[in-house]
This record gives sequence, C-alpha cells and structure tokens, in this order.
Amino acid sequence: MTGWLRLRLALALALLTVVAASCGGGRGAPRTSPPAFDDDFSTGRLDPGRWTTCYPWWPDPARGCTNQGNHELEWYLPSQVTVSGGMLHLTATQQPITQTLDGRQVAFPYRSGMVATAGHFAFEYGRVAIRARAPAGAGLWPTLWLLPASQRWPPEIDLMEAYGNFPHLTFLTYHRAVGDAPQKYMPLDITAWHDYELDWSPDALRWYIDGSLQFTVTGGVPNVPMYVVANLAVSGDPRHTTDASTPSSASFDISRVRVWTR
Repeated sequence: MTGWLRLRLALALALLTVVAASCGGGRGAPRTSPPAFDDDFSTGRLDPGRWTTCYPWWPDPARGCTNQGNHELEWYLPSQVTVSGGMLHLTATQQPITQTLDGRQVAFPYRSGMVATAGHFAFEYGRVAIRARAPAGAGLWPTLWLLPASQRWPPEIDLMEAYGNFPHLTFLTYHRAVGDAPQKYMPLDITAWHDYELDWSPDALRWYIDGSLQFTVTGGVPNVPMYVVANLAVSGDPRHTTDASTPSSASFDISRVRVWTR
C-alpha cells in the first residue's frame, strides 16, 4: 500500500471515528529531574548557544538553507524564527527568494523557519517533550523530529508530522532503514496545543501525546546520538502542496522543549 493511500485511509478513519485527543493507554513517559536540556523561550530571543537555524550540513546558517530532494518550496532564514510571549515562532510567508544551488538559480516561493540543536546538544536514550501547536493550510508541513548527530541517515524519529491539508490528522514515524519505516496515523487537531513526547530506551521507542501512550516500536532501536529539529516546511509534492486557500503567512508555535537523558 502506498504512503498516499495509507494517508487517505487514515484520514477517512479519523473522520469516521470519534477519538478524544487524550486517547490511548499509559500515564506518560517516566521523568527524572532536572532535564538535560530545557528551553521555555522566556528570554524573548533565540538562544544561539542552544539552537541553530539551519541543517548542520549547510555551511552558512545566516544565508539560509532548505531540504533538497524533499520537494520543498521554502527557503529557511533566521529572520523567520522569532521568540515572543514565551513562545518560539517558526513562520512561513509567501515571499519569493532566489538562491544559487549547485551552480544554478533556484526560486523558492516561500520563506520559513526552522531550529535544530545540532552542534549544541545531542543525546542517546532518554525522553524528549515538546509542547506545540501547528498551523492548518494546504501545503504547510510542520514536523518535530530527531536526526543523527553523525549526519548519516537513517535513523530518523518523527515525534509529530502533519500536512496542513489534513489538520485533523498527525503521524508518528520511525525511519529505521531505507524502506523500513514503522508508522502510525492518528486523529488529532494539530491546531490545538499538545504535548508531544518520545521515550527512547535501548529496547523500545514510545510516543505519547498529552500524556497518553499512542505508539510503540521495538526492534532496531537507534543507538546513536541524535539532535532535535523543529521546522515548518512547505510541500511541493502535488499530493499535498499549496493552493489558493494556503495562507500567505502561518506560524508553527512551540512553548517548551525539554530532554531528559538516561
């Protein structure tokens, strides 16, 4: 079954099934104190000692970056990352920009924001908790995820990923190997505030939303240091790209990021 067909079936199930946002068993991942990483964005500015605004394989974060090969329409810029009101805002705006990539001029119709702890903080086993609300809108592609500090993919762990075309659906994914990605689609109003958590132990990955266990994967659990990424991409994939209804500006808001290590 193709990923697109799975997405359509999951959306149909979400619309036909009445499921509370707090559904699922469990009482939340175990916590210890204090966290090894904690940012509540209360200072009014992004902490450069904790965050970068580009992927680490790009040489100049000030110039910006994108995720090539992913059919994305945005160019990430530091100016699209702001902190105010105790929140981090990653803002996508319909404002074209042209960049030189591999010797050719490439036009990006959107500018957007991302942050990553790459080069500042990575961990192997523990728990990450992020409180966030995502925007709705065709083509908008908010994600909270972990990537390996080695920059060798896979693995990749997606705490939360959604397409703004389907604002009542999110999916949780572990990219274990090429072509091997256990995943769960679930109904959720992504535009509301939620606590997205991942408990990462040597024997299992466990996803929690609002304190309730939603998905578990065992076997092939990653054992390499990984860093935290939050971004608001704009999809160029024709299956879920922008259209006339896409807002000219939208923000992915995050109020706190914490990581406890084992």
